[in-house]
Amino acid sequence: MVGRWLLGGIVGIIGIIGLFLAATVHTPGFYTFGLLLAGAAVVYIFAMIKRSFDELER
Repeated sequence: MVGRWLLGGIVGIIGIIGLFLAATVHTPGFYTFGLLLAGAAVVYIFAMIKRSFDELER
């Protein structure tokens, strides 16, 4: 269980790094990469939340 919290925290930090990357870079490629990185982190964390609630229902 602690491993999931740790992984979620790491993914959250990676998402924040992606947002900082998108905010500070002036090239369109890195801007898109930063937004995609942040979006993937959000999707992954929501999937972790869903998986947790699905396990509680069993």
